[in-house]
Amino acid sequence: MLRVAVLGKDKKRVSFYTAILRRTGNFQIVTRQPDVVFSIGGDGSFFYAERAYPGILKVLVKDSKVCRLCSSPKSFSTILSSLLNKKYKVGFLKKLGAFIHGKQFFRCINDFVIRNTRQYEAIRFSVFVGSKRVASSVIGDGIIISTSRGSGGYFSSVTEKSFSNGFGIAFNNPTLPIKPIFFKDGQGVSFVLERGEAILSSDNNPKVVPLKKGNRVSFRSIKERGVLFEF
Repeated sequence: MLRVAVLGKDKKRVSFYTAILRRTGNFQIVTRQPDVVFSIGGDGSFFYAERAYPGILKVLVKDSKVCRLCSSPKSFSTILSSLLNKKYKVGFLKKLGAFIHGKQFFRCINDFVIRNTRQYEAIRFSVFVGSKRVASSVIGDGIIISTSRGSGGYFSSVTEKSFSNGFGIAFNNPTLPIKPIFFKDGQGVSFVLERGEAILSSDNNPKVVPLKKGNRVSFRSIKERGVLFEF
């Protein structure tokens, strides 16, 4: 019997799908150490599920207008049959980690955003790729550090670009135009806050980290992957 967790923003829809799973007699509903996690909703529900159960196989059930990662529309019974008979593929999503003083604070699938805490007051910062300073004393609202998966979202709205490999940095509302910077999976990127106050956020995580002058945040790819059920 498979141990499964069921998560989603709409509790009524979560209860609906949980009841179906129970009726089959093939699934044990759990909240700890699941074998599989059902994410009910869209992209946002998946990000939440991945934070709650990182690295565990996710079955994305589209119950929202936006779910770019959901498999082709299938009946729920078809999904369950494929899962039980192990007739499915596994997809993997790269992640970035954010580190302050060497400690990992966040991981992301889409993007990290650093922006000014006070909307009426710009911040000043520098950006390094490895040990090389690639942007010096930039004055603006902050940066977006995006995976290729997330580049079609906030990153694209700022740069009008997207990409398919590695990671990218977009500069949010700088006083002087700065082109986006792209880097490879193995490279590390650092942000140093030189003036003002800022906050660091990850995907749709409501928890943020406040940053003050002198703080350095490092970003790099991590071994952990998002694991997706696919047809």
